[in-house]
Amino acid sequence: MNIVITGAANGIGEALVQEIIKSEQAAHTICLVDIDESKAQAVKKEAEALTGASKFTLHVFQADLADIDGLPQVIKNIEATAGPVDLLINNVGIMLVQKIATMSWERAESQLNLNYMSPLRLINLTLPSMIERGIGENSSGSGLGPGFINVASMAGLTPIPGCGYCQWDTFPFFELLNPPRVATKMPLRFSDCSSSLS
Repeated sequence: MNIVITGAANGIGEALVQEIIKSEQAAHTICLVDIDESKAQAVKKEAEALTGASKFTLHVFQADLADIDGLPQVIKNIEATAGPVDLLINNVGIMLVQKIATMSWERAESQLNLNYMSPLRLINLTLPSMIERGIGENSSGSGLGPGFINVASMAGLTPIPGCGYCQWDTFPFFELLNPPRVATKMPLRFSDCSSSLS
């Protein structure tokens, strides 16, 4: 199974890489996607030293996921190296703490693209292939399965001074926690995580 983790160079993303290696019995390919290639390479190196890591293949992809027009190429690069995406963990995100009235539109747009548009576009780019391959139809129900996991900040639900754009870019994912039924056997999994990791 090809697992793609965005924002994998630190925090929750780094912890997810380590947890998958520690807890999964089956062999997987894990693609670490981050804007900071050197930090992602360090996470990869640490992960490869963990017990049980020998059955995993890890790849690092440097990408600015706020560049929405560049996302098709990111997915092409991943697929060319590791094959089609089976599980997409949309973890990337930033929290720019500044009042809406004083934040430049360029900074706000970058945050909205990274936190909201990027996960949606990545789902848009990977879901057709998953459906075509019948991903999810024969899922065993144990361990990680194919589909999507979206990590979102509690800032989407809890008002925090200076985080107006955070509410706008994460709240929709909480609305998706109870998605409407769709005519597919594809399991759509939505998760929220909050963490004090720094």
